[in-house]
Amino acid sequence: MAGAEDDEEWKANYSTEDSSVTIEVKTNCSGCGAKLHCQDSALPGFVPVEVLRNVVEKEEKNARRKAKIDIDELCRRCYMLKHHNFLLNVNVCEVDYERMMGHLKLIQEALILLVVDMTDITGSIYRQLPDIIGTAKPMIVIGNKIDLLPPDARGGYLRRYRDALNDALNESELSQRFNVMHTALVSAKTGYGIEDLITNIYLKWMNTKGALRSDMYLVGCTNAGKSTLFNSFIQSDLCKVRALDLVERVTTSVWPGTTLSLLKFPLMNPSSHRLELRRRRLLMLRAWAKKEESAKAMLYSKTKDLQFLTLSGVVDNTFKENESVANPISNRLMNSTVSNEVDVINADTIEQKPKHGIRLSDIEFTHGHWCFDTPGTVSREQVLDLYTLDELITLVPRQLMIPRFAIIQPGQSLLFGGTARLDFISNETPENPVFLTIYCSDRLPLHVLKTEEVEPFLEKFNGTKVVAVPFGDKERLNVFPALEGKELNLEKTRNLKAISDIVLSSIGWVTVNSVSEKMCFKASTPQGRGITTRAPLLPFAIEYKGPRIPGTSFYKAKPMFIDSQYSRREDSRKHKKFQKRR
Repeated sequence: MAGAEDDEEWKANYSTEDSSVTIEVKTNCSGCGAKLHCQDSALPGFVPVEVLRNVVEKEEKNARRKAKIDIDELCRRCYMLKHHNFLLNVNVCEVDYERMMGHLKLIQEALILLVVDMTDITGSIYRQLPDIIGTAKPMIVIGNKIDLLPPDARGGYLRRYRDALNDALNESELSQRFNVMHTALVSAKTGYGIEDLITNIYLKWMNTKGALRSDMYLVGCTNAGKSTLFNSFIQSDLCKVRALDLVERVTTSVWPGTTLSLLKFPLMNPSSHRLELRRRRLLMLRAWAKKEESAKAMLYSKTKDLQFLTLSGVVDNTFKENESVANPISNRLMNSTVSNEVDVINADTIEQKPKHGIRLSDIEFTHGHWCFDTPGTVSREQVLDLYTLDELITLVPRQLMIPRFAIIQPGQSLLFGGTARLDFISNETPENPVFLTIYCSDRLPLHVLKTEEVEPFLEKFNGTKVVAVPFGDKERLNVFPALEGKELNLEKTRNLKAISDIVLSSIGWVTVNSVSEKMCFKASTPQGRGITTRAPLLPFAIEYKGPRIPGTSFYKAKPMFIDSQYSRREDSRKHKKFQKRR
């Protein structure tokens, strides 16, 4: 009932602001880290006047008691997102990232966990990071959102994903300016690879005494998945078990920049006994995971349901079930029990309220090390900040990206809604067809038109569901940036049908397939951002191309192969027959 009353209070006062109120509070939003205020509802950290006064009363009460009780309060934006799945569009200025993270230049002993979006590898690597936090620091690079990438038609694609990540690190010179100790492929959303990542963190970041060396910082560009990964870490063995229920989960959404200040949780110190308990749990989990993989492969073979094709895993805490045994009663709880003139401690009461009297400001936490979630840096190659929330929901992939196939001729163009285009200018051998394998959100419509028909088409359908992005009235279309592009001369360097990937940062990418040696394209994005080329990420995915859809330039997609022992046995005959037909 108390929660319902709080909800009614918020609904009644959610927009109450008062610019004349200059009350200073020390409390920050537990969801995004912004400092709470009531002066401007368009700024981060806004709460109604009534809520702010309640916070002030709590702070004054704590001051009189000389207590350091953490005040759990959400700003209006995080409250609406958490309880109503509704994100308010606030005017978020570019975070002073250099000021916030510049102190790391003075701290050499800090582990940098760089989070990279695997659906936008080049665009989500911030090249100015060494200039901000210093060079030569130990770093673990985490390729996130691996669950969104489809399997290639031939095995070894996870290795190719890792190679593409390492190539991007070398190209950006981050691997030369940092001490990259490990690269990992994970999905913070489904849990895939998280436990292996934690194991490698412990292996790489323990000192000779078997303790963690220092703090850790999650860094990366906006929408790379840092906050989702941070929330996964809280539920894992990285977080001290006594703090599991004390740390507020970070606000996450498709809207970039939801973390506005530094958030943290205390790190568990990996004693030899704890690591042994963790090792035993992971061995049991590994045996269970093999059985689940076979079951998923069998179910996918029968149903072709994509949920069985998505990489997933389990993240758990080894010690939470034995917390009462591993952690004795706190001194604060003992003293409070004695001060209440209770002669005998009721074991049942203690077991029911194990968190009573425990705070993150306790010495057991403050004298340890922490993992920090930082705001997303602003990459000039990304285009996410140019879109509204409705457009982002359409543009950002939220599930496994199924490749789409199209045939294109010189003088034709491929449209990604109304937000990007790829013009085919010339082909060295026009008689050879050129096929495009397209990876983007399944909600983003694709169109193949003659190049001279593109402008009339966009003028007619921009702002409608036909193109989906951008979406809105004339006022919205007038402020949306014009598409700017550059020519890309592609040349085959490998004996593969896949020549190259054309990457449109934050939008998707296209794999060009042809037996021709050379060809020329022109790619266009808003303000010309994030247009690059790279070696094909999935060079064999063209084998999934099915029959042509009548009256269009597109092809149906065949069911994909799942990379497991079971599927290799079950689908080997089908795959061999398919190869013979080719």
